[in-house]
Amino acid sequence: MGTLGAFTNIMIDTRAAAWDSTACVIYHGPGTSPDGYATWRPAEDLFAAPSLAASPAVLVMDASLLSRVDALAHLPRQVVIVAADPAIAATLGARADLSIEGLPAGNIRDRLLRVACALAGARLAAMNWRRQLVCAHRDVHELKRIGIALMQEKDQHALLHQILDRGKALTESDGASLLLVESDVDNPPPMLHAALVKFDSLPHLPALKEPRGYPVD
Repeated sequence: MGTLGAFTNIMIDTRAAAWDSTACVIYHGPGTSPDGYATWRPAEDLFAAPSLAASPAVLVMDASLLSRVDALAHLPRQVVIVAADPAIAATLGARADLSIEGLPAGNIRDRLLRVACALAGARLAAMNWRRQLVCAHRDVHELKRIGIALMQEKDQHALLHQILDRGKALTESDGASLLLVESDVDNPPPMLHAALVKFDSLPHLPALKEPRGYPVD
């Protein structure tokens, strides 16, 4: 893909923000018995590596985790906190998103945990959308800045190199090519030529010499 075509990457891809319900992981303390819904892991795994919350994560807090309440401040905001018993519910207060206290393992508790997983997925999706929106605003601002800089460039050769370099930087690409459509009134049809090609991983790539042209229909 040419560099200019890659500028379409500034569009927000909402599909990338979708989450897989089967990817939800429920973290729990020693006082909570896992059941058949979702994947269960010890809460200490999440406390030790908060980056695990890059996928939907639910933390079921019970009385055995009272000493870890302060550690909740270090977890990502998308983690859904579920209180499992009266002692932890009283300690967490409004910090608990849901409560399953008094509910035995079974259908009703499973439904509440499914709700918790759905909430975790929604939070993760919203976070991804916000991140993409920030990146889109940044890219639009950069495009405007590049446009102003290009209008001030008078040398055509330098202008083509600026278009290639700035487009490659904007799209964070290793390589890029700049394609030009050139027409000759005495020799139709218009021809497509690769004017410039550059790859960071191939710094010694030889320059194009009399590149072959391709007719444009």
